[in-house]
Amino acid sequence: MSLKVWILLSIIGASTFLNAHGLSMSTAHVQVRNHTHLSMRVEYDPFKLIAKMKGAKAPSLAELASMPRETLNKLYGELKLTLSQDIKIHFGSKMVSLLNFRFLSNDDFAKEVRQKFMKVTMNQSNKHHSHADVREHFINMSVDGFLPKKQKEGTLGIDFPTQLGDVMVTFSKPQTQTIKAEKKVSRYTQHIQL
Repeated sequence: MSLKVWILLSIIGASTFLNAHGLSMSTAHVQVRNHTHLSMRVEYDPFKLIAKMKGAKAPSLAELASMPRETLNKLYGELKLTLSQDIKIHFGSKMVSLLNFRFLSNDDFAKEVRQKFMKVTMNQSNKHHSHADVREHFINMSVDGFLPKKQKEGTLGIDFPTQLGDVMVTFSKPQTQTIKAEKKVSRYTQHIQL
């Protein structure tokens, strides 16, 4: 087997391993743009999070689906409060303040609960399961903020609540550019090296 084939097979095998083990894990995608603007998208399983928050008192999925809307909204409010209070972002020795947290609306969360309940009920009768089903009902929340402008370098630290479980974090610092409108076409160009 040639070295190129061996490297290719190793990469495919490693990515399959990582993908399979990361399926049920919360993820955080962190970006820093224009030197100070930080944005993070967290994908998590709200049902696992509620179970970890409530412990033995956690409602079952059937109980969640049949809960009065006011009670479900209150429970979702507790979930949002846990995340917004326990996610902390540090840069160097300073805490990043004035973070803006954005969550699904109460209506969208209630819809997710009903869809998950219907899907689980249908899957139990069909005995069907696939890896794609694992992340199907993960939901997103977003956090935005600004890093201290005077500090040019330092260590970025993010504290996640333990109830999220393991979190796979991806960090990027993309190059951003504003493309001016032209008469015929506006073109973006970027030299890349593969």
